[in-house]
Amino acid sequence: MKEILLIGDSLTEFGYRFDGWVAQLSNMFARRCDVVNRGLSGYSTRWVLNRFKYLPSRMEGADYEPPVLATLFFGANDAAETYQGIDVEEYRQNIVEIVRILKDELKIPRVVIIAPPPIVEAAWVQYLQLTRDPSITESNRIDTRTKLFSDAVLELCADGGALGGGRAVALDTRPSFTHDGSGLADDQANVRGDFYVD
Repeated sequence: MKEILLIGDSLTEFGYRFDGWVAQLSNMFARRCDVVNRGLSGYSTRWVLNRFKYLPSRMEGADYEPPVLATLFFGANDAAETYQGIDVEEYRQNIVEIVRILKDELKIPRVVIIAPPPIVEAAWVQYLQLTRDPSITESNRIDTRTKLFSDAVLELCADGGALGGGRAVALDTRPSFTHDGSGLADDQANVRGDFYVD
């Protein structure tokens, strides 16, 4: 059976939860394509490039048949003001390199790049207080910074961009639909937006 490969951070890894976007994609392509989830919670584009050989290991050998489509959903961790964060220019370069590997080395014909969703800083602080440390008062994820990374995806995929001639995905992730301020709400992570398909 044909495959669709999903590569990303926790927004991909946990996309099966409560009818999330990965679950919806699996349902949409049932009996036509297997959806292979390679979301790695906490990962940035820098980290995935360093470990790309593990994604997935069976993509070797004479009987290798490339997935018909790959999604790339990074940026939330890249934009974080933590040890995971990188600058937006490195993010651009990493996205271009990951797409090159997917298309030129793994021979995946179509790549969908999903721009990172907005951050609801107050909700993110509440999530950190509940799950990590009740004394946290400031967000380490800033929406204006994350928007720079989202804009970078749109620019890369626009006509004249490094990955030009295509369209970028814009997820409808209104603040009231986020569960922790940095991701898609489990029950509202509908597959929406404009796809960049090369």
